[in-house]
Amino acid sequence: MVTSTTKLVGFATQLRDLIEYGDSGVRRQIVTKDEKRQAILVCLKAGTVLNSHTSSHDGFITVIEGQGVFTLEGQEIALEPGVFVAMPANAVHSVNAIANLAFLKIVDRHDDCQEHP
Repeated sequence: MVTSTTKLVGFATQLRDLIEYGDSGVRRQIVTKDEKRQAILVCLKAGTVLNSHTSSHDGFITVIEGQGVFTLEGQEIALEPGVFVAMPANAVHSVNAIANLAFLKIVDRHDDCQEHP
């Protein structure tokens, strides 16, 4: 389900039903977006690493399933269901999926959710 509007429209979805792990190791799906922000479901196959990078936008992630390590400005954060991470703009961060890992990432709106190398 993808909802794209200029104004937020109310809806509900079960994120677990949207989780899929692709062959490439990383799968991103925009769940919803408006002119201010977007919510992206990110699914990382076990063993996938997103190397250190930055984003020009503030963001939040909430882990839905799996296990991994999120490194934020040098601090390692254990990822497991229910963990919430706040990322300030321009903070160096990386992700290592130890087991299949799915999280919801909410960021200030930008045109391309494929920001990672």
